[in-house]
Amino acid sequence: MRDLISAKIIGQLKDYGIQNLNRVKQIAGGTRSINFLVKAEKNKYFLKKYSELSRERIQEIHSVLDYFYKEGIPSIQPIRDIKNGLSFFINEGSYFAIFPFIEITPVKKMTKKHIENFAKMLAQLHIAGDKPKKIPEIKNRPHFWDTKKFNRDKEMINKITKNKKTLRKIDEEFIEFIKLKEGLIDNRVKSEVYRRKTLIHGDYRPENVSFKKTSTIQAVFDFEKTNLLPREFEVIRTADLSFFNGSFTKQTFGEVSLFIKSYNKIYPLKKSLLEETINKYYYEQIYSLHLEKEHFIKNNPYSKAFLPLRRDTIIYISKNLKKLIGTICSSI
Repeated sequence: MRDLISAKIIGQLKDYGIQNLNRVKQIAGGTRSINFLVKAEKNKYFLKKYSELSRERIQEIHSVLDYFYKEGIPSIQPIRDIKNGLSFFINEGSYFAIFPFIEITPVKKMTKKHIENFAKMLAQLHIAGDKPKKIPEIKNRPHFWDTKKFNRDKEMINKITKNKKTLRKIDEEFIEFIKLKEGLIDNRVKSEVYRRKTLIHGDYRPENVSFKKTSTIQAVFDFEKTNLLPREFEVIRTADLSFFNGSFTKQTFGEVSLFIKSYNKIYPLKKSLLEETINKYYYEQIYSLHLEKEHFIKNNPYSKAFLPLRRDTIIYISKNLKKLIGTICSSI
């Protein structure tokens, strides 16, 4: 057990009312954290070790969790220090937070009811996030595309690949992906920062919610990417990563249509704003080398799994963006 977490952390957990630990197990998943299942007496807890996040950012995330919970969104709240009410602690330069453990049964296939409830929860979250006088203050992390940044990132990656003695097949695939994007960049298209701002989840996907047996949602978690962006951005990102994922078939278009219609019933979308945001969202995909940097600079093992999905998406939208916009927007 102490091979995974130190004796000091075990001691710190006592300040949160958690003692007599009998099991600690690392849980797979999480790109911005290392997660553990902690058993203490008869109770289970979820211990999150944040990666690459500052104290200020963690405070923002926890204030967002608290805000959405008070607005009726079932966000999982961190357990607080008994004496000081703190929602996280520091150990050897890393920040930790402890949460109640939620038993999750993975949904192998999203049914019509799952998709409807998934969309309705996002709409309710956005309604709560569209209250500028009530939402917590967080630093806005703007989204836009930038040719100069693309070229800087590309040169940085080029230096890394030139210094490699040998390139693996996956390295060569990433290099080809960069070339594909480079050929699609249109310097005539000017980047625009999103003006409208809603407090969004930031990474709303089926993996970040927990469904009950009735297909309703019992919990929403992993708010590490929460941000101030147009709600249409999150609607499109969710549709892209939850249903399309590089596969633009009759079935996935049907799922996206149901998702958009179900969302629209709760919080109506404006067609012109949705069209504009889809266009901007996909330009961002072309100009971003985030995935490539995760692979070459951070050696993130998750980047390999995302490559074929992102590549298929870029290839499709480079030929069918107008058709994609028209089909999606016909759902409202």
